[in-house]
Amino acid sequence: MHDATTALLFVKLPRAGEVKNRLGRHLGNSAAALLYSAFARDQRDALLASGLPVTAVCVPSAPLEDYRGWLGPDVAYTAQRGADLGERMMHAFLDAFEGGAKGAVLTGSDAPHLTPTLIHEAKAALTMHDAAIAPSSDGGYSLIAMTQTGFVPQVFRGIRWSTPEVFRMTRAAFTLASASLKILPTLDDIDTVDDLMRLRRRFGDTGGPRRTMRLLREGGILAGRD
Repeated sequence: MHDATTALLFVKLPRAGEVKNRLGRHLGNSAAALLYSAFARDQRDALLASGLPVTAVCVPSAPLEDYRGWLGPDVAYTAQRGADLGERMMHAFLDAFEGGAKGAVLTGSDAPHLTPTLIHEAKAALTMHDAAIAPSSDGGYSLIAMTQTGFVPQVFRGIRWSTPEVFRMTRAAFTLASASLKILPTLDDIDTVDDLMRLRRRFGDTGGPRRTMRLLREGGILAGRD
């Protein structure tokens, strides 16, 4: 697994009222859309910095050209397909393998503090394991990686998505399939104002995901909340 591993970034266009609704309820939909755009572009940069080829897997509510205009020419683009999140992730992996990848690392676009180091850990894990996963403290996960030969489609079926049971159920599905799984360091999504404030405190006045932290430091989004 030293070559032919690809990165898959799940995204949707940053339209006000259509992304980061929990943040939008407190910060306003326009601010939430600005934040989401920064999140996704920071994660794109981390994936590109890892050296893996990157494909943006896009919600098909807009032409792929609109996504290309947002995220630029350095990534490939394909549309999500499937009836629910599990099916969409399963098809993204299968499409990557059909395109020649021997392994794939999939993330959403809600963790702008994703680092190339974690992506390298996920890729390295696939040299010894069928899969790797980075849990989040809310009971879900923010990154999942699998090899072509060890792919387990069952981990995307029958999962109670958007509940605290996601990671537990996913891990159980890997175990039931007798697949070897590497648990990576925890990486939390940024879904709430409290999450944003923790991110702001973590990086202070320097460092961190560039676009996101610029908004938090200079954009006034958290004004009065520190």
